[in-house]
Amino acid sequence: MFVVVIFVTIDRQPGTQPMHLNVRSTFLQLCRFAIHVLARTCFEILCGGFSMQSRASILVVDDDPVHLRIYGWIMNAAGFRAVTAQVHSDEVCLPDEDVFDVVVLDYRLTGALTAVEAARRIGRKFPNVPIVILSDMFEMPDDIAPYARKFVRKGEPEKLIATISGLLADRGPNSSGGDPR
Repeated sequence: MFVVVIFVTIDRQPGTQPMHLNVRSTFLQLCRFAIHVLARTCFEILCGGFSMQSRASILVVDDDPVHLRIYGWIMNAAGFRAVTAQVHSDEVCLPDEDVFDVVVLDYRLTGALTAVEAARRIGRKFPNVPIVILSDMFEMPDDIAPYARKFVRKGEPEKLIATISGLLADRGPNSSGGDPR
């Protein structure tokens, strides 16, 4: 068994007032989620292994390498196999050999390539794979709706995992497009 402890410290100059923290920050939400996932993973290991969702492959597409690492880590921590693809100014580097069960696509991309064009390219390369749009907006924008199955706001990793799990459950146990490894 292992224990993970996360410390958040703020340095301040002697004689100054302490800083107030916004506890609703994305970082703290991700920390809470990480602790939840680690506890669940330990429980599943001790009680006989992972569920079937551990075989699902998730493609995470974003233009920010830090976001790719964070969401890739969240997918892996939740028991999925995460593969990341970075969007550059006018292209997205999609993997050639993998088959995916779900694609998670960031809506706000910087550069010439829009999320709509990225979704079109993903749809051509991976037909019938549902796309989940991830954004800081409050609802799915109209221009991306024809290409996406679901929408999740950033900073809600538990809802993202629940949405992906729901899409996988809708497909049924034998209809997965993922790699059966």
